[in-house]
Amino acid sequence: MKAKLLLRLSAGLSLFFAIGHTIGHYTRKDTTDPIKKSILRQMDEQAFDYGGSLRSLGDNYEGISLFLIVILVLLTILLWQISGNIEEHKSLCISLLIPIMGCFWVFAVLSAFYFFIVPAVTCLLAGILIGWTCFRAFNQQNITDPSIS
Repeated sequence: MKAKLLLRLSAGLSLFFAIGHTIGHYTRKDTTDPIKKSILRQMDEQAFDYGGSLRSLGDNYEGISLFLIVILVLLTILLWQISGNIEEHKSLCISLLIPIMGCFWVFAVLSAFYFFIVPAVTCLLAGILIGWTCFRAFNQQNITDPSIS
């Protein structure tokens, strides 16, 4: 597979995660379970001082969830943009992709421990595809670039 395709598949996985998380974010309070409703209500009603602002745990979760949606959408865009430049600018693209790959691997571990299997597998696959892209691009660069020897 070409590097461009691998990165676009990674971007697709990132977008899949972003869409799934967005759906989960906006439907998380849609429950008929009285225990869940009670906990969600308590999370929204009880406010505490957070760095000088009065916020509830519900506000905290809401904000963090929105942060993740934005990050995932921006990672999707970044991966798509890098995919269009990987052939011409291998070194730069690899240096950008390595921290993105690390981000997806950390997301995979955290998702496995604190959430559920779908985001864990999605992030793991995205990280593997990015790693495979970096490995292939680095090896091709070393083979074709006479200044590296």
